[in-house]
Amino acid sequence: MVKSNSKAGGIAILIVLGLVFAYWKWILGFAAVCVVLWGAYVGITTALTRHQERSTKERADNAALAARADEQHQQYLAGEDHGLYGDYQPAPLD
Repeated sequence: MVKSNSKAGGIAILIVLGLVFAYWKWILGFAAVCVVLWGAYVGITTALTRHQERSTKERADNAALAARADEQHQQYLAGEDHGLYGDYQPAPLD
C-alpha cells in the first residue's frame, strides 16, 4: 500500500511539473497581473490616506484661523488696536 501512494505522489509531481513547464507564460503573466494590481491597491490606499491627513490638517488650520479672526474682531469691536492690526502691529511713527 505504501508503494502505490509513493507512485501516485511521484506521478502527481510529474503532472504538476509538466503543467508548469507547459503553461509557464500564463503563470508568469498571472503573477505579473497580481503584482500590478497589488501595487495599484497599495498606491491608491496610500494616496487616500495622505489626502485624508492633509484635509484634516487643513480643516484644523482653517478653524484656528477663524478663531483668531473672531478674537481679533471682538477686540476691534471693543476699540483695541490689537483687534485692528492683529499680530503685526505697525511700527511707531515718532
